Amino acid sequence: MSQPKARPEGEAVGELVLTGGVVARAPAGYCVDASAASGPGISRRVAVMASCDRVSGKGQGADVPSAVLTVTVGRLHVLGTADVDAQALAAAFADQGPRAAKGGEDLVVVQLEKGGDLAVPGASPVHWRGVLHVGPRLVGLAVYVPKGSALVGARGGDLLRDLAASVRDASVIARRSEDLVADTDG
Repeated sequence: MSQPKARPEGEAVGELVLTGGVVARAPAGYCVDASAASGPGISRRVAVMASCDRVSGKGQGADVPSAVLTVTVGRLHVLGTADVDAQALAAAFADQGPRAAKGGEDLVVVQLEKGGDLAVPGASPVHWRGVLHVGPRLVGLAVYVPKGSALVGARGGDLLRDLAASVRDASVIARRSEDLVADTDG
C-alpha cells in the first residue's frame, strides 16, 4: 500500500474521544491522526489510525506492520445486541466476499475478499471489518493493509481484535470517570 507521506504537522495521539463518549484508542505502536478528525465539516464520529511514525512524520516509533485502522461511531440504538452476529455482518458485506466471520459477546469480525483497495488506495482488496458494542452504540472497525502483508491473513483479524479491546477498555474507563465525577458533583 503506497501510503501518502505523513504530514509534518500531523497530530499523533494515543486516543481521541468521539461522539457518545466512545474513545478511539490506538493499539500499541499505532496512533490516531487527530488532525484528520478535527478539520471543518468532519464530525467526531470517525478516527483514522496508522503507525505512530507515519502519522507524526518523524520516522520514529515502534516497528509495527503498515496498516490503516478506522473507528466509526454509529447512531444510538441502530441495532440491538442480538441483531448483530457473524451471519448478519457477513450478509451486510455480501458484495465484498465475506469469509471467516466470527462473533463474540460484544464483537463481530469478518474478513472480506474485496473492497479494501477502494477504501484505501494501494491497499490489498482483502481487509477486515468488525462491529463492536460500546454502551448503546455500534462502533464500526476496519483494518486495511498493503498487498502481500501478513496482516491480510489471520494476523489482521488479531489486529482488529486488539483495536476493539483498546476502544472497549478506553471507553469503559472514560464512562467510569464520568460517573465518578457525576457522583461527586451532586
